[in-house]
Amino acid sequence: LGAETHLYLISNKGQSIIAKTTATAEFRLGDTVNVVPNMEKAKFFEINPDAAEEMNICDVIEKKW
Repeated sequence: LGAETHLYLISNKGQSIIAKTTATAEFRLGDTVNVVPNMEKAKFFEINPDAAEEMNICDVIEKKW
């Protein structure tokens, strides 16, 4: 019912990832999904809620992927 779908994923290293995709993309619970992030739009958050600040990963990484 919208222009996008949010996927709640777990990486093969156990990391939680939320990915945004078009509403027309079709996924089912348990599907394996290959993800290629747009690093200019990627956001990472501090796990400690007392220090929770949004960070743009491009501001932190010194080399291009």
